[in-house]
Amino acid sequence: MGCKLCSRIEDYYDPSIIHLNARDVAMVTDSRTPLDKLLAFKQRMNWKFKGISSLDSNFNWDYFVSFTPEQMEKGEMHYN
Repeated sequence: MGCKLCSRIEDYYDPSIIHLNARDVAMVTDSRTPLDKLLAFKQRMNWKFKGISSLDSNFNWDYFVSFTPEQMEKGEMHYN
């Protein structure tokens, strides 16, 4: 099962893709979920938008959307 908030938002992605493509804009979502679980959930929800897994990569750290417990404790977070 996916995150309830994220899943609710993602339910509205597919209708938006046609408008983005008309403006030469591409969209892909990122999840830290293992790819096999992500693809199975995406299929179950009948989502068509593109998604990737950033698990086992530095993606979230490179874009400042993940933090260590120490950073959070000290309030040293710089969010994207």
